[in-house]
Amino acid sequence: MQQRSGNNVRTGPQLYIGVQRLDTRDAWQITHLLLTYGATVDARDQKDLTPLFYAALRGNEATTRVLINHGANIHATECFEGNTILHAACASYDVGIVTMLLSLEANANARNDRGWTPIMAATGCGCFEVLQLLILQGADVNAVDKSGSSALGYAIASRGLDIIRLLVNHGADMHNVSNRGTALHEAIWRHSNPHSNHLFGHVAQILLAGGFDINVRDGRGRTALMEATVSNQLEVIDFLLDNNADISAKDDCSNSALHLAAGSGMCTSIEELLARGAEINARNNCERTPLMEATVSSQLEAKDFLLDKNADISSKDNCGNSALHLGAGSGMCTYRGTPYAGASTKYLEDEH
Repeated sequence: MQQRSGNNVRTGPQLYIGVQRLDTRDAWQITHLLLTYGATVDARDQKDLTPLFYAALRGNEATTRVLINHGANIHATECFEGNTILHAACASYDVGIVTMLLSLEANANARNDRGWTPIMAATGCGCFEVLQLLILQGADVNAVDKSGSSALGYAIASRGLDIIRLLVNHGADMHNVSNRGTALHEAIWRHSNPHSNHLFGHVAQILLAGGFDINVRDGRGRTALMEATVSNQLEVIDFLLDNNADISAKDDCSNSALHLAAGSGMCTSIEELLARGAEINARNNCERTPLMEATVSSQLEAKDFLLDKNADISSKDNCGNSALHLGAGSGMCTYRGTPYAGASTKYLEDEH
């Protein structure tokens, strides 16, 4: 196995010291001097990083130029986690270094070990100018990493509205389905909390203005409305319904948004969905109604609300079980690995 350059080249360690003194005005001069005296320009440290990688990552344009002029390899891909020099430059917010590397034909679509391209690195760091430059140089805005996520998904995660708008305006695929769904699913997942809930409307407006289909589904067949329902976000639910979200849409198990809300005990969602016209006795693949889903999940408050709204207590699923049967455990003794709660049975007996 080849030894690290820092161990077998006398000036290797000193070169790293010179490069890493990037907070000093004479860093590039120190680097130039060491290279003149024979330091190995592409020496690697214990993390497999080259001096050029450090210079690019720290945004030192002068030192980067010195290293490149001495033959540093801008195409190296064996760096930390497979990141290239361009990945490092994008993460440093340095437009000058990115411009320099692209002018030398650095691969704008190179991938690291996670499948990230430079455009994803720039997006994740929130650097609008670098992202704009990469797009102008032909970087693929729709590249996806190993999780199926694209730059748009990372832009939504980092809350950069200008970057989201830039990507959408340059053809980002808003309907790409990652592990967390489409761009709108991502927005709900990221911003369904009091600290960032206000951002959801802004993100959603950008997506809808770009032609996003509000009823597109994720890998489980769930729409954005279904996700908002499960997270009990009333403002998001209202926004989606006001923008023509399909309240009767069903997922791959034929669960409606109301089924999901009932099974999760989300009474705020249940109330709003019913007020907006959701079918209270809708059936899923098992012919179960939202009341049955609330029953098997032992969501007593949800059952209370549905019964007060005249949910059909006598409906039966495809095994002939009513809500009372399900509460008692007839036909199926467990649900999701846990016994049905006796409280459900007693409650339904009292109501019946």
